[in-house]
Amino acid sequence: MFRFWQRLSLDAPLLKRVLLVWIGLELCVAFILPSVLPTRWYFDLYLPDKAVESTHKFLAGEGYLKPDVNVGWVNQSNLHEHHWQTDQFGARTTATYAMERNGRGRVLFAGSSMINGGHLASNAETISGFLASNELETMNFGTMLHEMDQVLIYYRHYLKQFQPDLLVVGINPDPVSGLKNLYIPLRRPKEVYMPYLKPRFEYKLGVLALLSVDPQWLSPLPNQQLLHILGEHDAYYGRFERYQRTHFMPLSRSVDYLRKQFSRVSKLWQGSDENAEHLLELLMQLLINEAAAAGTKVVFLAMPDAAQFRGGWKQKLHDDYGDRLARLKKRYPVIDVRKLFRESGWRQKQLFQADRVHYQPAANELIADALRQSDLSCHILHSCQQQAVRQ
Repeated sequence: MFRFWQRLSLDAPLLKRVLLVWIGLELCVAFILPSVLPTRWYFDLYLPDKAVESTHKFLAGEGYLKPDVNVGWVNQSNLHEHHWQTDQFGARTTATYAMERNGRGRVLFAGSSMINGGHLASNAETISGFLASNELETMNFGTMLHEMDQVLIYYRHYLKQFQPDLLVVGINPDPVSGLKNLYIPLRRPKEVYMPYLKPRFEYKLGVLALLSVDPQWLSPLPNQQLLHILGEHDAYYGRFERYQRTHFMPLSRSVDYLRKQFSRVSKLWQGSDENAEHLLELLMQLLINEAAAAGTKVVFLAMPDAAQFRGGWKQKLHDDYGDRLARLKKRYPVIDVRKLFRESGWRQKQLFQADRVHYQPAANELIADALRQSDLSCHILHSCQQQAVRQ
Protein backbone atom coordinates (compact mmCIF):
# COMPACT_ATOMS: atom_id res chain seq x y z
CA MET A 1 0.00 0.00 0.00
CA PHE A 2 2.86 2.37 0.81
CA ARG A 3 4.47 1.68 -2.58
CA PHE A 4 1.15 2.41 -4.27
CA TRP A 5 0.93 5.86 -2.69
CA GLN A 6 4.61 6.51 -3.43
CA ARG A 7 4.15 5.58 -7.08
CA LEU A 8 0.97 7.63 -7.25
CA SER A 9 2.82 10.69 -5.87
CA LEU A 10 5.36 10.43 -8.66
CA ASP A 11 3.05 9.55 -11.58
CA ALA A 12 -0.18 11.34 -10.68
CA PRO A 13 0.26 13.84 -7.86
CA LEU A 14 -3.03 15.60 -8.66
CA LEU A 15 -4.96 12.33 -8.46
CA LYS A 16 -3.33 11.58 -5.12
CA ARG A 17 -4.46 14.93 -3.73
CA VAL A 18 -8.00 14.34 -4.99
CA LEU A 19 -8.09 10.90 -3.37
CA LEU A 20 -6.76 12.23 -0.08
CA VAL A 21 -9.34 15.02 -0.03
CA TRP A 22 -12.09 12.54 -0.90
CA ILE A 23 -11.10 10.08 1.82
CA GLY A 24 -10.79 12.96 4.29
CA LEU A 25 -14.32 14.12 3.44
CA GLU A 26 -15.65 10.57 3.77
CA LEU A 27 -14.13 10.24 7.24
CA CYS A 28 -15.29 13.70 8.28
CA VAL A 29 -18.89 13.07 7.19
CA ALA A 30 -18.94 9.60 8.75
CA PHE A 31 -17.30 10.27 12.10
CA ILE A 32 -17.19 13.99 12.85
CA LEU A 33 -20.37 15.59 11.54
CA PRO A 34 -22.76 13.19 13.38
CA SER A 35 -21.25 14.30 16.69
CA VAL A 36 -21.47 17.99 15.76
CA LEU A 37 -24.76 18.41 13.88
CA PRO A 38 -28.10 18.03 15.75
CA THR A 39 -29.55 14.53 15.48
CA ARG A 40 -32.95 15.94 14.57
CA TRP A 41 -31.47 17.38 11.37
CA TYR A 42 -30.50 13.89 10.28
CA PHE A 43 -33.91 12.57 11.32
CA ASP A 44 -35.59 15.17 9.13
CA LEU A 45 -33.62 13.77 6.19
CA TYR A 46 -34.20 10.16 7.22
CA LEU A 47 -38.00 10.46 7.16
CA PRO A 48 -39.55 10.81 3.68
CA ASP A 49 -42.00 13.67 3.20
CA LYS A 50 -44.79 11.14 2.71
CA ALA A 51 -44.09 9.62 6.13
CA VAL A 52 -44.31 13.05 7.77
CA GLU A 53 -47.59 13.72 5.95
CA SER A 54 -48.97 10.33 7.04
CA THR A 55 -48.01 11.10 10.64
CA HIS A 56 -49.93 14.37 10.61
CA LYS A 57 -53.02 12.68 9.17
CA PHE A 58 -52.78 9.86 11.69
CA LEU A 59 -52.60 12.24 14.66
CA ALA A 60 -55.55 14.16 13.21
CA GLY A 61 -57.61 10.95 13.19
CA GLU A 62 -57.76 10.59 9.42
CA GLY A 63 -57.54 7.26 7.57
CA TYR A 64 -58.15 3.62 8.47
CA LEU A 65 -56.42 3.82 11.85
CA LYS A 66 -56.50 6.12 14.86
CA PRO A 67 -54.00 6.78 17.67
CA ASP A 68 -54.35 4.81 20.88
CA VAL A 69 -52.36 5.52 24.03
CA ASN A 70 -52.28 1.84 25.04
CA VAL A 71 -51.81 -0.11 21.80
CA GLY A 72 -50.28 2.59 19.59
CA TRP A 73 -53.03 2.44 17.00
CA VAL A 74 -56.35 0.69 16.45
CA ASN A 75 -58.93 0.52 13.67
CA GLN A 76 -61.19 3.48 13.13
CA SER A 77 -64.75 2.72 14.20
CA ASN A 78 -67.76 3.04 11.88
CA LEU A 79 -65.56 3.36 8.80
CA HIS A 80 -66.85 2.42 5.36
CA GLU A 81 -64.27 2.62 2.57
CA HIS A 82 -64.93 0.30 -0.39
CA HIS A 83 -64.47 -3.27 0.96
CA TRP A 84 -63.22 -2.04 4.32
CA GLN A 85 -65.99 -1.71 6.90
CA THR A 86 -65.76 -1.54 10.68
CA ASP A 87 -68.46 -1.43 13.34
CA GLN A 88 -68.82 0.83 16.37
CA PHE A 89 -65.98 -1.06 18.10
CA GLY A 90 -63.55 -0.93 15.18
CA ALA A 91 -64.11 -4.61 14.33
CA ARG A 92 -64.80 -6.12 10.93
CA THR A 93 -68.10 -7.99 11.27
CA THR A 94 -70.87 -9.37 9.06
CA ALA A 95 -73.66 -8.48 11.50
CA THR A 96 -74.41 -5.94 14.20
CA TYR A 97 -73.24 -7.08 17.63
CA ALA A 98 -73.46 -5.60 21.10
CA MET A 99 -70.76 -5.84 23.72
CA GLU A 100 -73.08 -7.74 26.05
CA ARG A 101 -73.42 -11.49 25.54
CA ASN A 102 -76.76 -12.80 24.26
CA GLY A 103 -76.40 -16.56 24.63
CA ARG A 104 -74.68 -17.22 21.32
CA GLY A 105 -71.07 -18.34 20.99
CA ARG A 106 -68.54 -15.55 20.48
CA VAL A 107 -65.16 -15.65 18.72
CA LEU A 108 -62.76 -12.71 18.56
CA PHE A 109 -59.85 -12.41 16.13
CA ALA A 110 -56.70 -10.41 16.81
CA GLY A 111 -53.41 -9.90 15.00
CA SER A 112 -52.21 -8.04 11.94
CA SER A 113 -53.86 -7.36 8.57
CA MET A 114 -53.25 -11.00 7.69
CA ILE A 115 -56.01 -11.73 10.20
CA ASN A 116 -58.32 -8.90 9.16
CA GLY A 117 -58.03 -9.80 5.46
CA GLY A 118 -56.58 -6.53 4.19
CA HIS A 119 -58.44 -3.76 2.41
CA LEU A 120 -59.06 -5.81 -0.75
CA ALA A 121 -61.25 -8.38 1.00
CA SER A 122 -64.81 -7.67 2.08
CA ASN A 123 -65.88 -8.44 5.63
CA ALA A 124 -67.62 -11.60 4.43
CA GLU A 125 -64.37 -12.76 2.75
CA THR A 126 -62.30 -12.68 5.93
CA ILE A 127 -61.60 -15.72 8.13
CA SER A 128 -64.08 -14.40 10.67
CA GLY A 129 -66.65 -13.75 7.94
CA PHE A 130 -66.51 -17.35 6.74
CA LEU A 131 -66.76 -18.61 10.31
CA ALA A 132 -69.80 -16.53 11.28
CA SER A 133 -73.22 -18.16 11.56
CA ASN A 134 -76.60 -17.63 13.19
CA GLU A 135 -75.30 -19.42 16.28
CA LEU A 136 -71.88 -17.80 16.36
CA GLU A 137 -70.76 -14.17 16.64
CA THR A 138 -67.38 -13.39 15.11
CA MET A 139 -65.64 -10.05 15.59
CA ASN A 140 -62.37 -9.35 13.78
CA PHE A 141 -60.10 -6.89 15.57
CA GLY A 142 -57.08 -7.62 13.40
CA THR A 143 -55.14 -4.38 12.87
CA MET A 144 -52.47 -3.50 10.34
CA LEU A 145 -48.90 -4.17 11.57
CA HIS A 146 -49.98 -5.32 15.02
CA GLU A 147 -47.45 -7.58 16.75
CA MET A 148 -47.90 -10.11 19.55
CA ASP A 149 -47.05 -7.53 22.23
CA GLN A 150 -49.81 -5.27 20.94
CA VAL A 151 -52.26 -8.17 20.83
CA LEU A 152 -51.62 -8.85 24.52
CA ILE A 153 -52.10 -5.18 25.42
CA TYR A 154 -55.18 -4.95 23.18
CA TYR A 155 -56.72 -7.90 24.99
CA ARG A 156 -55.94 -6.48 28.43
CA HIS A 157 -57.43 -3.06 27.77
CA TYR A 158 -60.23 -3.71 25.28
CA LEU A 159 -60.95 -7.20 23.99
CA LYS A 160 -61.33 -8.82 27.40
CA GLN A 161 -64.55 -6.91 28.06
CA PHE A 162 -66.25 -8.70 25.14
CA GLN A 163 -65.98 -11.98 27.09
CA PRO A 164 -65.30 -14.21 24.06
CA ASP A 165 -65.41 -17.98 24.24
CA LEU A 166 -62.50 -18.19 21.80
CA LEU A 167 -59.73 -15.76 20.87
CA VAL A 168 -58.00 -16.53 17.56
CA VAL A 169 -54.60 -14.83 17.25
CA GLY A 170 -52.44 -14.67 14.14
CA ILE A 171 -48.69 -15.31 14.35
CA ASN A 172 -47.04 -13.18 11.66
CA PRO A 173 -44.50 -14.65 9.18
CA ASP A 174 -41.79 -12.84 11.17
CA PRO A 175 -43.29 -12.52 14.66
CA VAL A 176 -40.12 -11.49 16.52
CA SER A 177 -38.59 -8.52 14.69
CA GLY A 178 -41.43 -6.19 15.66
CA LEU A 179 -41.09 -7.12 19.34
CA LYS A 180 -37.78 -5.23 19.44
CA ASN A 181 -39.18 -2.14 17.75
CA LEU A 182 -40.81 1.08 18.97
CA TYR A 183 -40.88 3.26 15.85
CA ILE A 184 -41.93 1.53 12.64
CA PRO A 185 -39.67 3.55 10.23
CA LEU A 186 -36.54 2.40 12.06
CA ARG A 187 -37.38 -1.24 11.27
CA ARG A 188 -39.11 -0.59 7.96
CA PRO A 189 -37.67 2.60 6.36
CA LYS A 190 -39.91 2.25 3.30
CA GLU A 191 -43.09 2.20 5.39
CA VAL A 192 -44.35 5.72 4.67
CA TYR A 193 -48.04 5.08 5.32
CA MET A 194 -47.72 3.83 8.90
CA PRO A 195 -44.80 5.69 10.55
CA TYR A 196 -46.21 5.06 14.01
CA LEU A 197 -45.03 4.38 17.54
CA LYS A 198 -45.81 1.06 19.21
CA PRO A 199 -45.34 -0.20 22.77
CA ARG A 200 -42.96 -3.05 23.50
CA PHE A 201 -41.95 -5.35 26.31
CA GLU A 202 -38.38 -5.65 27.51
CA TYR A 203 -37.20 -8.80 29.27
CA LYS A 204 -34.14 -8.19 31.39
CA LEU A 205 -32.77 -10.11 34.36
CA GLY A 206 -35.89 -12.24 34.55
CA VAL A 207 -38.26 -9.25 34.66
CA LEU A 208 -40.76 -8.45 31.91
CA ALA A 209 -41.37 -4.70 31.74
CA LEU A 210 -43.80 -2.85 29.49
CA LEU A 211 -42.56 0.31 27.79
CA SER A 212 -45.67 2.31 26.96
CA VAL A 213 -45.75 5.02 24.31
CA ASP A 214 -47.95 7.98 23.54
CA PRO A 215 -48.70 8.67 19.85
CA GLN A 216 -48.51 12.38 20.66
CA TRP A 217 -44.76 11.95 21.06
CA LEU A 218 -44.75 12.15 17.27
CA SER A 219 -45.65 15.84 17.44
CA PRO A 220 -43.61 17.80 16.65
CA LEU A 221 -41.58 15.48 14.49
CA PRO A 222 -38.79 15.00 15.30
CA ASN A 223 -38.25 16.03 18.91
CA GLN A 224 -35.50 15.36 21.41
CA GLN A 225 -37.69 13.32 23.76
CA LEU A 226 -38.63 10.92 20.98
CA LEU A 227 -35.04 10.53 19.79
CA HIS A 228 -33.83 9.87 23.33
CA ILE A 229 -36.44 7.15 23.92
CA LEU A 230 -35.71 5.49 20.59
CA GLY A 231 -31.98 5.55 21.25
CA GLU A 232 -32.52 3.86 24.62
CA HIS A 233 -35.20 1.30 23.79
CA ASP A 234 -35.51 0.64 20.04
CA ALA A 235 -33.25 -2.18 18.85
CA TYR A 236 -33.28 -0.71 15.33
CA TYR A 237 -31.99 2.73 16.28
CA GLY A 238 -28.56 1.59 15.10
CA ARG A 239 -29.88 1.65 11.54
CA PHE A 240 -30.54 5.35 11.85
CA GLU A 241 -27.07 5.87 13.32
CA ARG A 242 -25.55 4.06 10.32
CA TYR A 243 -27.64 6.29 8.07
CA GLN A 244 -26.00 9.33 9.69
CA ARG A 245 -22.53 7.96 8.96
CA THR A 246 -22.93 6.27 5.59
CA HIS A 247 -25.77 7.82 3.60
CA PHE A 248 -24.21 11.03 2.37
CA MET A 249 -20.96 10.01 0.68
CA PRO A 250 -20.56 7.53 -2.22
CA LEU A 251 -17.78 5.38 -0.76
CA SER A 252 -19.55 5.07 2.59
CA ARG A 253 -22.83 4.19 0.89
CA SER A 254 -21.13 1.52 -1.20
CA VAL A 255 -19.48 -0.04 1.83
CA ASP A 256 -22.78 0.01 3.74
CA TYR A 257 -24.57 -1.58 0.78
CA LEU A 258 -22.06 -4.44 0.72
CA ARG A 259 -22.43 -4.84 4.47
CA LYS A 260 -26.23 -5.12 4.13
CA GLN A 261 -25.94 -7.74 1.40
CA PHE A 262 -23.49 -9.77 3.45
CA SER A 263 -25.72 -9.51 6.51
CA ARG A 264 -28.75 -10.61 4.49
CA VAL A 265 -26.97 -13.68 3.15
CA SER A 266 -25.35 -14.58 6.47
CA LYS A 267 -28.78 -14.71 8.14
CA LEU A 268 -29.52 -17.81 6.08
CA TRP A 269 -26.93 -19.70 8.13
CA GLN A 270 -27.57 -17.99 11.44
CA GLY A 271 -30.01 -19.23 14.03
CA SER A 272 -32.96 -17.27 15.30
CA ASP A 273 -32.70 -14.49 17.84
CA GLU A 274 -33.10 -16.59 20.99
CA ASN A 275 -33.97 -13.63 23.22
CA ALA A 276 -36.68 -12.39 20.87
CA GLU A 277 -38.05 -15.92 20.41
CA HIS A 278 -38.18 -16.33 24.18
CA LEU A 279 -40.00 -13.02 24.49
CA LEU A 280 -42.55 -14.18 21.91
CA GLU A 281 -43.24 -17.30 23.95
CA LEU A 282 -43.58 -15.29 27.16
CA LEU A 283 -46.16 -13.02 25.55
CA MET A 284 -48.11 -15.96 24.15
CA GLN A 285 -48.15 -17.64 27.56
CA LEU A 286 -49.28 -14.44 29.27
CA LEU A 287 -52.10 -14.09 26.77
CA ILE A 288 -53.20 -17.67 27.34
CA ASN A 289 -53.11 -17.28 31.12
CA GLU A 290 -54.97 -13.99 31.24
CA ALA A 291 -57.61 -15.21 28.77
CA ALA A 292 -58.07 -18.47 30.68
CA ALA A 293 -58.66 -16.51 33.89
CA ALA A 294 -61.57 -14.82 32.10
CA GLY A 295 -62.92 -18.09 30.68
CA THR A 296 -61.54 -17.61 27.16
CA LYS A 297 -59.64 -20.20 25.12
CA VAL A 298 -56.81 -18.96 22.86
CA VAL A 299 -55.85 -20.59 19.56
CA PHE A 300 -52.97 -19.32 17.43
CA LEU A 301 -52.71 -19.39 13.64
CA ALA A 302 -49.15 -19.69 12.31
CA MET A 303 -49.53 -17.66 9.11
CA PRO A 304 -46.89 -17.96 6.35
CA ASP A 305 -46.18 -15.55 3.54
CA ALA A 306 -45.78 -16.78 -0.03
CA ALA A 307 -42.03 -17.37 0.28
CA GLN A 308 -42.51 -19.55 3.36
CA PHE A 309 -45.35 -21.38 1.62
CA ARG A 310 -43.23 -22.18 -1.45
CA GLY A 311 -40.27 -23.35 0.58
CA GLY A 312 -37.53 -22.33 -1.87
CA TRP A 313 -33.79 -22.67 -1.42
CA LYS A 314 -33.70 -20.05 1.34
CA GLN A 315 -36.14 -22.06 3.44
CA LYS A 316 -34.06 -25.19 2.82
CA LEU A 317 -31.05 -23.42 4.32
CA HIS A 318 -32.99 -21.96 7.22
CA ASP A 319 -36.70 -22.69 7.64
CA ASP A 320 -37.41 -20.21 10.42
CA TYR A 321 -41.15 -20.80 10.06
CA GLY A 322 -40.82 -24.56 10.48
CA ASP A 323 -38.29 -24.34 13.32
CA ARG A 324 -40.43 -21.87 15.23
CA LEU A 325 -43.63 -23.83 14.64
CA ALA A 326 -42.10 -27.09 15.86
CA ARG A 327 -41.06 -25.38 19.07
CA LEU A 328 -44.33 -23.52 19.64
CA LYS A 329 -46.60 -26.51 19.00
CA LYS A 330 -45.01 -28.35 21.91
CA ARG A 331 -46.35 -25.75 24.34
CA TYR A 332 -49.18 -23.82 22.71
CA PRO A 333 -52.37 -24.47 20.70
CA VAL A 334 -51.16 -23.59 17.20
CA ILE A 335 -52.71 -24.40 13.82
CA ASP A 336 -50.19 -24.73 10.99
CA VAL A 337 -51.61 -22.69 8.10
CA ARG A 338 -48.67 -23.57 5.80
CA LYS A 339 -49.43 -27.27 6.14
CA LEU A 340 -53.08 -26.53 5.47
CA PHE A 341 -52.21 -24.60 2.30
CA ARG A 342 -49.79 -27.21 1.01
CA GLU A 343 -52.22 -30.06 1.59
CA SER A 344 -54.91 -28.17 -0.32
CA GLY A 345 -52.92 -28.61 -3.54
CA TRP A 346 -53.71 -25.05 -4.56
CA ARG A 347 -51.22 -22.82 -6.31
CA GLN A 348 -49.76 -19.65 -4.84
CA LYS A 349 -52.02 -17.33 -6.88
CA GLN A 350 -55.09 -19.13 -5.56
CA LEU A 351 -53.98 -18.60 -1.97
CA PHE A 352 -52.15 -15.26 -1.90
CA GLN A 353 -52.96 -11.76 -3.07
CA ALA A 354 -50.56 -9.94 -5.38
CA ASP A 355 -48.49 -8.63 -2.45
CA ARG A 356 -47.65 -12.27 -1.57
CA VAL A 357 -48.54 -11.63 2.06
CA HIS A 358 -52.31 -11.32 2.42
CA TYR A 359 -54.58 -14.22 1.61
CA GLN A 360 -57.21 -14.67 -1.06
CA PRO A 361 -60.81 -15.19 0.12
CA ALA A 362 -60.58 -18.89 -0.76
CA ALA A 363 -57.55 -19.24 1.52
CA ASN A 364 -59.41 -17.48 4.34
CA GLU A 365 -62.25 -19.94 3.88
CA LEU A 366 -59.77 -22.82 4.17
CA ILE A 367 -58.56 -21.43 7.50
CA ALA A 368 -62.11 -20.96 8.80
CA ASP A 369 -62.87 -24.56 7.91
CA ALA A 370 -59.69 -25.69 9.67
CA LEU A 371 -60.83 -23.90 12.83
CA ARG A 372 -64.11 -25.78 12.69
CA GLN A 373 -62.33 -29.12 12.30
CA SER A 374 -59.44 -28.62 14.70
CA ASP A 375 -59.50 -30.40 18.06
CA LEU A 376 -58.18 -27.12 19.50
CA SER A 377 -61.36 -25.19 18.76
CA CYS A 378 -64.18 -27.40 17.46
CA HIS A 379 -65.73 -27.95 20.91
CA ILE A 380 -66.08 -24.20 21.35
CA LEU A 381 -67.46 -23.76 17.84
CA HIS A 382 -69.78 -26.74 18.33
CA SER A 383 -68.42 -28.27 15.14
CA CYS A 384 -66.74 -31.43 16.44
CA GLN A 385 -69.71 -33.44 15.25
CA GLN A 386 -69.18 -32.05 11.74
CA GLN A 387 -65.55 -33.13 11.99
CA ALA A 388 -66.55 -36.68 12.94
CA VAL A 389 -68.97 -36.88 10.02
CA ARG A 390 -66.23 -35.77 7.57
CA GLN A 391 -63.82 -38.34 8.93
